[in-house]
Parts: sequence; C-alpha cells; structure tokens
Amino acid sequence: SLTFSFEFLVPSGGADTLTEPTIIKEEFGKVGIVMNIRQLEWATFIQYINEYKFDSCTLAWRLSPIEDPYSLWHSSMSKNGQNYPGFKNKEVDNLIIKARSEFDKTKRNELLKEIHKIIDEEQPYTFLFRNYANVFYKKKIQNLKPLPYKTVWWTRKWWIAE
Repeated sequence: SLTFSFEFLVPSGGADTLTEPTIIKEEFGKVGIVMNIRQLEWATFIQYINEYKFDSCTLAWRLSPIEDPYSLWHSSMSKNGQNYPGFKNKEVDNLIIKARSEFDKTKRNELLKEIHKIIDEEQPYTFLFRNYANVFYKKKIQNLKPLPYKTVWWTRKWWIAE
C-alpha cells in the first residue's frame, strides 16, 4: 500500500514554533498520513517559499484594519509578492480591483466577503487557527472601540484627558 507523506516547513526560532506542527503531525499519523517537519533558518525558509520549494508550510499574517487583499491574493503577486501558494483566479483579481476603488464601506465589505468565499472554496491555504491578542490601553485614552473581526483597536477619535 502507498503511504501519503509530505514535508511541512517551519521557520526556526521561537520556543513554541514546533507546538502546532507536532500536534498536526500526530493527528495525521492517526489516519496513516506521514508529515515530516523540517525547520529552517528564517532566510532559508523565505527563500524556499519564494522559490516554491515546499509541499506545505506555516505562515502567519497580520493585516491592517482596512483590509487590502491585493498582495496576498492577486494573481500578479504570485511572483515577487506574498501570494505564496501561487493562487490565480481572474474573478478574485477583478473583485480585488473593485474593492480597492470602493469607498462605501458596506459595498466594499460585500466584495471582500465574495473574495473570501471563493478562497474558502478553492482552498489555496488551509487555515488552521487564529490567535487572539491581548490589548491593553491606559484609562486616560478615551473612545476606543474594538473591531469585531480583528485583534487590533481602531480609534475614530481619541484623546488623552488631563
């Protein structure tokens, strides 16, 4: 019988770098899938990603509160951009261009939802989890409003009380 196996690249570094990959490897092993974890120094890791020398890898994103998916998902960014899986979809490209020029927040969000729906269906990435950030602020800073979909705080208007 044939065994499905693949290599999972992770950058070396932090103490918890291998925590999630090890859990994933153990879970795959339960169903007969062999996942070989390969840790690389950061510069080498990025080189492998940019040259598409990988089966799978771990990446993390930190997007701004006003999302612009161009560098992550536009076809033109599959070379010399952050579209590391080489995802190419003309409909997504067109939606991204429309979203970048749409100033009505509601209409823009609808375009972004459509982009994410297509990405979810085509699955160029397997999204494993999303970390939540602990956010601290001084009581002197007023009018902070948490965004419902991000781990950052957006301020419409803030001031420091005397």
